[in-house]
Amino acid sequence: MCGEVAPCGGDLAGTWVFGTGCLTAAGLKDAESGEVICSSGESISITSIDVSGSATFNADMTYTLALTEQAAARLSLSQSCLQGHTCGELQTALENTGDFASVSCSTSGACSCDATQ
Repeated sequence: MCGEVAPCGGDLAGTWVFGTGCLTAAGLKDAESGEVICSSGESISITSIDVSGSATFNADMTYTLALTEQAAARLSLSQSCLQGHTCGELQTALENTGDFASVSCSTSGACSCDATQ
């Protein structure tokens, strides 16, 4: 499960390099408005995550953190979930949240949006 790490003891001082990241679709949905748009016909999945950077912990209890994280997700809504709105309107709404670097939506039965955070 994301975020579960067993304590390993030892001295924390030093530089630690991030090698991987973790984000669940449930975590992404919780980070958004928290509203369920549609009880059925809605899905969200994480398509990629990229993490890089390091953390340096000093003996005097100071630290520096340099972290870059990019995640991509796919949101799909059935036509009934759009409740009369268009796929283009959904794309505009997602773009206007300010939560995504890019959003691209297309219609092929359902409205499918790829978003990069």
